[in-house]
Amino acid sequence: SQDTTRESLNAYFSQFGQADSFIMVDKFSGRSRGFGFVNFLDEATVQTVVSLRHEVDGSPVTVSPYQSGGKGGGAVSPSLQYGMRPAA
Repeated sequence: SQDTTRESLNAYFSQFGQADSFIMVDKFSGRSRGFGFVNFLDEATVQTVVSLRHEVDGSPVTVSPYQSGGKGGGAVSPSLQYGMRPAA
């Protein structure tokens, strides 16, 4: 949903464990671009979340694992990417 906020994402995904989300927004309009990222403390939580169907703020969303391709060499937080599911 265009109305989804960081708070509503965190509230939804925190049922699986500590969640820290980031919504991608259009730099000109400030509106949600329809996708973002949610970080969890461990990979097992990500795998659980990926295996289920989700609806946030009344809209179905898809989730998939995400690993950054950064060159920092440090540990990468277990993360997933979420996006709005196209209307069927």
